[in-house]
Amino acid sequence: MTHDLSIAVHADVEQHELRLSVTGCLTADSHSSLIAVFRRACALEPLTSITIDLTEARHIEPAALVFLRTAVDQAERDGIIEPVVFRVPDQLPPCPTGIQSAMSSEG
Repeated sequence: MTHDLSIAVHADVEQHELRLSVTGCLTADSHSSLIAVFRRACALEPLTSITIDLTEARHIEPAALVFLRTAVDQAERDGIIEPVVFRVPDQLPPCPTGIQSAMSSEG
């Protein structure tokens, strides 16, 4: 099984809202793709609300979530964006195959 990541960008231009819906596998290896989409989406103006929705992800590596939150926190501190809402499952779903990404197994 590969660690596929899918990101859907939902923009409501009238309400100035943006939601990134993530499915598939958010891993330490794939988180940079989500951050790249997040940064491009933040360029849409004006935005008053940004949500990153991880509730439908097949699995989420804890390290990937830390990397993602660090990048978002930095953008918030730099004043690039308004505070971001994270929708995360109560328990991070593990990889159904038990395979971890190369980056997360190095640490």
